[in-house]
Amino acid sequence: MFGFISPFLIVGISVLILRSFMRDMKPWERRLLAFGFVFQLFGIIAIIGVTKYYYGGGDMLNYHEHGNRIANLWSTNLTAFGPMVWELLIQTGGAELAPYGSGTATGSMHAMGAILGLATGGSLFSSCAIVGFGGFFSRLIIYRLMRSELESRYWRPIMIATMLMPSVVYWSSGLLKESVALAVLGPLMWGARKLTRKHNRLAGLFPLALGLVVCGLFKAYLLPPFVLAAAAWFYVARSRRNGVVTTTIKPGRLILAGAAAIALLLVIGTIMPRYDFRTIQSQVAKEQHQGSYVSGGSDFRLQGSAPSSTAGFLLTAPWAVVTALFRPAVIEARNPLSLLNSLETLVLLIMLFQAVSRNGILKCVQRIRSSGLLTFCSVFTLVLAMGVGFSTTNMGTLSRYRMPLVPFFVVVLVVLRDRESKTLASRTSSLGSPASGL
Repeated sequence: MFGFISPFLIVGISVLILRSFMRDMKPWERRLLAFGFVFQLFGIIAIIGVTKYYYGGGDMLNYHEHGNRIANLWSTNLTAFGPMVWELLIQTGGAELAPYGSGTATGSMHAMGAILGLATGGSLFSSCAIVGFGGFFSRLIIYRLMRSELESRYWRPIMIATMLMPSVVYWSSGLLKESVALAVLGPLMWGARKLTRKHNRLAGLFPLALGLVVCGLFKAYLLPPFVLAAAAWFYVARSRRNGVVTTTIKPGRLILAGAAAIALLLVIGTIMPRYDFRTIQSQVAKEQHQGSYVSGGSDFRLQGSAPSSTAGFLLTAPWAVVTALFRPAVIEARNPLSLLNSLETLVLLIMLFQAVSRNGILKCVQRIRSSGLLTFCSVFTLVLAMGVGFSTTNMGTLSRYRMPLVPFFVVVLVVLRDRESKTLASRTSSLGSPASGL
């Protein structure tokens, strides 16, 4: 019975949360957010329908089915199975509950499926709704952060970029690792920003810790790009003088930002060897080798074999970025979903050409350097795109894996294609300033 009631309860609670976010927003923002909320609801319905009735199965259904099986066991004895579910979630055990995937992100997803299954009465829609609306509000936090950094003339396009991109809405709507990670990316950004400000820094500790842990458990590949992007944002913010970024390199601040980034990357690599930047070349070779054993209609290879040298890796990196950002092309589409993805990447490619043709490459780079926010978005996009391009060998998963970077990439394109050079509102500045935010 509760499985039938839970969808209405979750949607109702989400509406109340949305209303609280809307209180200080303009009427047009409220209308777009209301549309975005409905769009997210349709995205949840769409991903369930496509996975069940078009593909006939998939990761989402596996997580849900295994999770419900564990939830049924758990409901018979909460105290006995609770610690096992916890160990499965944090990847320290739980093989009794999930022999396949324990100790990995897959095991964590089985545990998440169990937690959501127990809480929603086994409803697939409710489980997806919790994750999907979690991603919706996470993106809303990201929008508000960007809103506080950019001029009001950019607010409408950045809301579209963060809240209404079709691929983001669709892939954030299911019980998937990427969806869970996206649901904490907003709090992660907000926590990092809060820690670098002069006032109330402790308020950022919990969302930052939550974001780091959840991303580490479900999609750790987001952490290295985030760390590098945050360090770049910190450096640009600290290089500002009277609201303008100085062209002179500040060695002390550069060393501080670089040291912090390297320290965090070393910690990530120690905890999760797969994402150790010191062995990135061998990891890429391993991913490409594993992908060579998978065959399908939408498989692809960056080149004949994985880069065998540092020079080969560096030479292949630009193609990996292009692949992650702009494929599949329209001529590569093999089914309706692939066609929709290709139309989105075509729009992004057109926006990039408009930005370069209107302002030139050098001016685009200068405008990125003038804003801590644009620097963060650019570094996050490029580093994550390179990782996704190298590690992915299937067009279907490519669209899913790049989903977290799409809003940031679109925001950069929106600003760069504007011919005017001023990108920051006069009342705001970059990370670490007293600009208003959440």
